Amino acid sequence: MDSNRKIGRTIGALFLVIIATGVPSNMFRGLSSSLARTPEFLQTINTRALEMRFVVLLSFTTHVIWVIVIGLLYPLLKKFSPKLALAFLAFWITSFAIALFGDLSHLSLISLAKEALHSSTHNIEQFQLLGLAKVKDYLWSHFMVLILYSSSTFLFFYYLFKTKMVPRLLSAWGMVAMVIVFTASWLNVFEQYVGMYPFFHNGLHMMVFTLWLLTKGFSKGNKLQTNS
Repeated sequence: MDSNRKIGRTIGALFLVIIATGVPSNMFRGLSSSLARTPEFLQTINTRALEMRFVVLLSFTTHVIWVIVIGLLYPLLKKFSPKLALAFLAFWITSFAIALFGDLSHLSLISLAKEALHSSTHNIEQFQLLGLAKVKDYLWSHFMVLILYSSSTFLFFYYLFKTKMVPRLLSAWGMVAMVIVFTASWLNVFEQYVGMYPFFHNGLHMMVFTLWLLTKGFSKGNKLQTNS
């Protein structure tokens, strides 16, 4: 088995684990602005504290696996274009830092809810406001991570499109999916809420792309190099 195919299949297997850990870490996190504005908000956080800590653990695991994936992809992109590889890496490093901030905000919220249990009823409103701020910290960091993720992954699919290491239709679909995620995320930042449908498109492509890598890996493609 040639090295490209082996690397592709390895990344496909890692993507499978990312899906298994990343999807539940987003679906079951249980944070929303509407929840934060309810009277039972802090009590809900306390009740679900163990579940939420487990979700953060899944999220951290997802980030660690992404680091491995980036470590495998960076040398390939660098051979094609050092500038593209550097931009790819910069987007991911920034994304990881913001994602870690979001997870820490979630853990801080759990601690805040626990402290609220031992506080007088006169301070509950202050705890509620602080809790809402923690939720907003996580939500805004989540959208910024999606913006950076879509930017870096667009560069990856552009690389695949140019080198033909996977069928061009698959890499072109990936670029389109990333443009949709990028646009939808910025719309959310500007409070133009578009729901989850734009992100489902990316999820569908991710599953198809993962299955392709697991079965076919990367082909040798062409030897195009930009040397830029």
